Order: sequence, then C-alpha cells, then structure tokens
Amino acid sequence: MAKSQNHNDINLIKSILGKGTDLIEVANTADSVFDIANLIFNKHASAVLVRANSNKAMGIITEYDVIHAIRKHGEGIMSMKAGDVMAVDLVCCRPSDTLEEALRAMNLHKIRCLPVVSESGNLEGFVNINDVVRGQMKTIIDAWQSKKDTETKAS
Repeated sequence: MAKSQNHNDINLIKSILGKGTDLIEVANTADSVFDIANLIFNKHASAVLVRANSNKAMGIITEYDVIHAIRKHGEGIMSMKAGDVMAVDLVCCRPSDTLEEALRAMNLHKIRCLPVVSESGNLEGFVNINDVVRGQMKTIIDAWQSKKDTETKAS
C-alpha cells in the first residue's frame, strides 16, 4: 500500500483513478461513429464523453456501444453520428464510492464503464470493470500481505 494512501481509502474509487484508463476523451454529437471508434481504439479509452456544440455534456459512448451499433446497423453505421448511439441516461459514481458499490452498479445496469463525477458535478474520469476488479484484487492482496507481515513480526 502506498504510504500517502490512507488505509480506509484503498477500497475507494479515488484509489484507482489516475491509473491510465480513466482519461477523458471528448467528442461532439455530430462526430461520426467511425471517428468515435477510432478515438476509442487509438487512445485506448474506456469511453468518450459526448458534448453538444454548447459544450454541455450530452451522453457517453463506450466500446460496447460501438460494437452494439455495428451489430445492429451493419454498414449503416458509417453514416451514423455520435448522437445516434450515445447513452444519455448516465449511471455515475463518485470518487468516495467504494469499489464494491461501483461493481454493484455495473452489474445492476449491465454496463462496463462508469463516469466518475465529483461532489461538485465535475467529470474526473472513467472507471471500467477491469479497473474495479484490479482494485479489489489489490485490496485483498495488500490485506493478506499485511496480515502475513504482522504474523511474521509476532513470531
């Protein structure tokens, strides 16, 4: 466990932010789905925030949204815009939420990516299911190592 990290913080969303997969990529509602797919692929992004011309956040497009649109529309996807396939009913989490709460929300809503929104409403990044599971694994391993270290010192 990092020395700067409070033991109680290790199981929180904020403990996994900033690890590389939470970068915020932004697109416009008029951008093509093809361009969004390239952005996701080239930037290794979990999701893309979609904004209107007014810069207001309108929705999100994930890798799954692109794949689903290809399956549903075939070659028709080439003429589709971000606004045609984006999710508008966003399920979000906060940096102070636990990893378990995030995983529960993902399972409940059958999604793989959550925007992380601060208490003031600012988008801080994204977490995907892999980030959350890795965070949970790290918590378990750190707890096991700490217990092992304590037992070793006691003997």
